[in-house]
Amino acid sequence: MLLQTIFSGIMAGVQRRRANAANEKAMKELEKSESAADTLFNSQYYKDYTDRADVQALFNNFRKEQKRQTSQNRKMAALSGGTQESVAAMQKSSSDALADTYNNAAAIGAQWKDSVLNSYINRKSAIQDAKYNIYQNNANSYMSSAANMLNNASEGLKTFDNFWSMSALNQSKGSGGKS
Repeated sequence: MLLQTIFSGIMAGVQRRRANAANEKAMKELEKSESAADTLFNSQYYKDYTDRADVQALFNNFRKEQKRQTSQNRKMAALSGGTQESVAAMQKSSSDALADTYNNAAAIGAQWKDSVLNSYINRKSAIQDAKYNIYQNNANSYMSSAANMLNNASEGLKTFDNFWSMSALNQSKGSGGKS
């Protein structure tokens, strides 16, 4: 039984080292994921939304359409006898539409930033949950190991006590028969 206790203790130590190595590897991977999440968040959240290619394409297409419309409006005014004031009013209307487009892009940009922030918070929360689970598993493992070691030590002491009790009993029988 004493050998079994010693062997159990050695095996528990080996398993503990393996578990620690696996936990360290998992924590390093989580740290990498956390760093990648931080980098991605910083690159997207602090970026000017209007610098995105899709938004720039929208603005460029709108400007081209605005120039075409302004040119067409001038030609129509010249042919129909329109005044400079009517052309200016059409240009103001076109400028107001461009301003509205920029304002809408800004609103969409704010929503986009909120989405980036929410994704970041969810990603960080998942990483923190995973870290917490590793810490919790480590704590449970330590408690289980300690309980097993105490149980094995207790069993070892019982066996040792039984051995001495039997030995003392045998000695008393042996000395009682000789007297």
